[in-house]
Amino acid sequence: LGPRLGLGDRDYMRRQFGVTLTDSLQNGAVAPFKPDGGLKSAGIATSVTYEYSKQWSAVLDGGYDRLVADAAKSPLVKKLGSPDQFRVGLTVNYSFGLSGL
Repeated sequence: LGPRLGLGDRDYMRRQFGVTLTDSLQNGAVAPFKPDGGLKSAGIATSVTYEYSKQWSAVLDGGYDRLVADAAKSPLVKKLGSPDQFRVGLTVNYSFGLSGL
């Protein structure tokens, strides 16, 4: 279990959370918005690994992030989404050796 901080430069924030005038005119539900770079989110994450054998293992991970600053102010988040972001993932791993190399 540990803390997380998400950062984004201006280009990233505008791609993910910005709304152009064209987008606004086409959608009608959101106003134009040009976010700046900086802090995007804060949250927590955790993971658990289970080894079935020498070769097989599984990782269950999850987390919660709260969008903050310009990311939270985006009309995409305010009107069409949520500042609360949850995630859960499962990965299955198989390890093998390359003997003789």
